[in-house]
Amino acid sequence: MSYDYDEVPKLRARDVFQRIFQVFRERLFLILALTLAGEVFIVIGTALESQFINLLGQLIGLAIHGAVALVIFKLYHEEELTFGEAITMSFSKLPSLVLSSVIMFLILMVLVVVISMVVVAVIFTKNSVAIAVVMLACLALVAYIFTIIGMAVPACVVERLGAMDSLRRSAQLTKGCRLSMLLIYFCCLLVALILFVVASSLFIEFFTDFKGLGIKGAELMFERGENLDLGGTSFIIFTALSYLFFQLCTNIINGSIYLELLIVKRDRDLDEMSSVFE
Repeated sequence: MSYDYDEVPKLRARDVFQRIFQVFRERLFLILALTLAGEVFIVIGTALESQFINLLGQLIGLAIHGAVALVIFKLYHEEELTFGEAITMSFSKLPSLVLSSVIMFLILMVLVVVISMVVVAVIFTKNSVAIAVVMLACLALVAYIFTIIGMAVPACVVERLGAMDSLRRSAQLTKGCRLSMLLIYFCCLLVALILFVVASSLFIEFFTDFKGLGIKGAELMFERGENLDLGGTSFIIFTALSYLFFQLCTNIINGSIYLELLIVKRDRDLDEMSSVFE
């Protein structure tokens, strides 16, 4: 079925946020369990300083990202996947996921190298305004390129596509919606950072109370320029919780955006897509 992607309705931030809230209400514990499954290896690898375990964790995290998108897609059809079903369906596409991710990484790395050369050239001009403008433009370009290829992982798992087809599908789905996606990502990042700062403050307060310092004691240490040592175990816990929080938010946001793109594009029968998994 041919479709003119320029004529479809645009992606609306309100619809994406409503979808995100729905996912948090109805599928939070399942998605949290999936995200935790991917994080376990990252935490173990970091604690043991093992690059192999870290790499394994990254591969599992990639499959988890696709599994969350599949859970959200099934939620649209009022169907619920089990933990095992989501994992199995996503891991069956792991080779394509890895290949598409490698291609995305290479694209971004080439872009970063070119941008770095431009930035270095501008730095030699010693014009601070020009440097700031170029750096902002480069960051915007990287973010824009990411929106073009950023839906490849959900497309690979949900639509059962190969590596190159999933990248092409991502470009098709995001066409005409990329600026809206950037705005949505920015708003979500801002909210996530605010929540992170609040949670970090609560964590430090809990730790200082636990150590017998109290929050006032910690503030006094900061005023004196003394270092508040969280300790190895506390640091690992804090890092793990931070990573879990951002991974959870990223998985839900990307899966929700992908579903809303499928809805507004209307170029495929969503019921027919869902029947593939039956």
